[in-house]
Amino acid sequence: MEDFEGDFGEIFEELDDPRTGNAKRHLLHEVLMIALCTVLCGGETCADMALFGRSKQEFLREFLTLPHGIPSHDTFSRILRTVVKSTSHSHMSLVGASDDQSALASQWRSIRKF
Repeated sequence: MEDFEGDFGEIFEELDDPRTGNAKRHLLHEVLMIALCTVLCGGETCADMALFGRSKQEFLREFLTLPHGIPSHDTFSRILRTVVKSTSHSHMSLVGASDDQSALASQWRSIRKF
């Protein structure tokens, strides 16, 4: 797991972090990794992500630095909404979004619950 930051970082290296100032307290790639792990384990909401992070913190620290601990559900929500709003269509296709406008609208509606 030593190459985690390199491998995961390469996938999202072109993703701009739209946050500024104190809003960058948690590392973007770490928030996205916790979100991904949560969804892969069946989680659906930002509250699930915060709960997953707290309950699996020891495991997550094996490959994440988590300098400020696990983000709150509000932090997950704010970051995911901000990243989705600022992410270009080409980045969405990297993570499996369709070129079909109706599919993109459907995915946006599902993301809005965060």
